[in-house]
Amino acid sequence: MRIDDKWTDSDGNIWYKSFITIAKGSWKGYKFQDLQKISQFGTVQEIVFISVGELDPKLYPTEIDPKNDNYQIFYRVEK
Repeated sequence: MRIDDKWTDSDGNIWYKSFITIAKGSWKGYKFQDLQKISQFGTVQEIVFISVGELDPKLYPTEIDPKNDNYQIFYRVEK
């Protein structure tokens, strides 16, 4: 995983653009570019990704859209 851009918005959420190459398993060799948003308190991570052949900065997703087929959301739960 390589982080190509990172910033914090006015609400305190942290955003990343990253390029990922899968190293193991059935997805080995696949490459993805994603846009990630981590909530201010680190309890929610939202991701929109696309599969690519090679890195192309123009292909990064531009928004986090739950209607996107490649949208994922993760929640951290305190124990």
